[in-house]
Amino acid sequence: MNAVLPPKQDGVYYAVVTDRFYTSIQSALQLLKRNVYSVGTIQTNKKGFPPVVQEKSKRPKDIPRRTTKSIVAKSVPQMSAMV
Repeated sequence: MNAVLPPKQDGVYYAVVTDRFYTSIQSALQLLKRNVYSVGTIQTNKKGFPPVVQEKSKRPKDIPRRTTKSIVAKSVPQMSAMV
């Protein structure tokens, strides 16, 4: 990351949008340490994804609109997800 990101500066923040192939919990945490916010879809079968958030049942045929939950990580309060 040192080769592509500028050094961390106080008061300067960035945002990066990634697709599900490149997004992981580990990369999001590394970016957050450098004041870079990561936006993207994370595959639930990737290493490091919290099992407490994973859906155990199959997706229903009909999903009612506006049925999302907001989840905030206890260990990293700046990290949140919409499920």
